[in-house]
Amino acid sequence: MKHSKLLVSWHKLLVTRPIPALAVLSALIELTIELLGHRNPLMAFVFIVKSPHMFILNAAIIFSTLMFTLLLRRKVFYSLLTALVWLIFGLVNWAALSFRTTPFSARDFTILASGLLIADVYFSPLELIAMCAAAAAFALCVFFLFTLA
Repeated sequence: MKHSKLLVSWHKLLVTRPIPALAVLSALIELTIELLGHRNPLMAFVFIVKSPHMFILNAAIIFSTLMFTLLLRRKVFYSLLTALVWLIFGLVNWAALSFRTTPFSARDFTILASGLLIADVYFSPLELIAMCAAAAAFALCVFFLFTLA
């Protein structure tokens, strides 16, 4: 099966220099999450400059989850899947901040069932269909990553 050049180069980087590769990936993921959370690129960069220790700590948390992928056989697939999960959490946080002032937290998992019952109050049918389509697209991405990586 033909692999994309990007996946091949990511695999080569993960094999030759795994720690720097995952460190850069975690910093990029954290930057994306901050950009989504602050809703303004300027405010996100002000946060990074004013609180670099928070940015580094958040990137270190992401980095620690990415480090587990080095123990697995399919490093490329699991590192990209972990990155995708972090980005989805960033998108969920962005959506949560759209409707309330508190960010996405572990408490949201415990109230997920009751939240699904009232989803039609907050979202139009078109938005609910779009979310289901996004979930299906995510499943397809995971499938194709699994077959390619």
